[in-house]
Amino acid sequence: MININNMKNKHMFLVFFLMLVHNTFAIDITVGHYSGITLTDNKLKYEVWEENDDSNTEEYDITWETINQISYIRFNYTGNFLGNKVEHGLKRYLVLYSEDYIFLFDEKNKAVCQYFNRAGGVYETPSKAQSTSELREGNIVYKANNVVKQDELSPWVEGKSGSGIGEKIRISQNTENIVAAQSTLDVYRYWGIIISNGFIDYNKPYLYEYNNRVKKIRVSRGNPNEYVDIDIEDTPQFQYFEFQDALKTESNILEIEILEVYRGTRYDDTCINMIIPWGSHNF
Repeated sequence: MININNMKNKHMFLVFFLMLVHNTFAIDITVGHYSGITLTDNKLKYEVWEENDDSNTEEYDITWETINQISYIRFNYTGNFLGNKVEHGLKRYLVLYSEDYIFLFDEKNKAVCQYFNRAGGVYETPSKAQSTSELREGNIVYKANNVVKQDELSPWVEGKSGSGIGEKIRISQNTENIVAAQSTLDVYRYWGIIISNGFIDYNKPYLYEYNNRVKKIRVSRGNPNEYVDIDIEDTPQFQYFEFQDALKTESNILEIEILEVYRGTRYDDTCINMIIPWGSHNF
């Protein structure tokens, strides 16, 4: 005779086990320079590395939550590393991360914490971005320039009928925006780009899966004969793609064309949350 209770118990254990596996990120990332943060499955730690002083260390127990691929962390903030404008107490932040980046965003979609590893060649916020189309919904325009706002979650959404295949976004720099730039030099070397895919909103995590995300892009410097095609994962988290010498030209233009998309469950609009060009002048 089959013991139904044992089968139910085994089923409940399996479901519980799968939930544990699903909620385990296996994350252990440390980013920063003179100071930085470490993010794991259950800890958030802040340290000032240039001083050997325990008072410059803050450590918090965190819990993770994922909704429609958008991840959040909760912790009881009692320290100083988020600045004096953030009150102490229980916090829930949307988190974007990679092995080199950790950004935390609040319920207003504003960045409260930005740390990164790749020093010496990172561009500050690009001067402008333009695109072949932009989606307008009433008074809201999802502008190309949104993708270069590193301190705010605000996507570019293409406005072409259909999935946006062939639509392009062009990002330009000027020498004033480059770390350690030498004004006498006008040759740019892009090492790569960082992309955060899709429509990301703290209060509306469902918009990520409702809308299209980019699956493959073509990146060039404005020369149609020199480009690289890049496969993008279907994740909102930061992805870094390193370029080859083909993208080293005397131009401050970085052009990105949509080649393939992950289809949204409700809308046929393709969205990109953030694009961060990475490079420097040639010196």
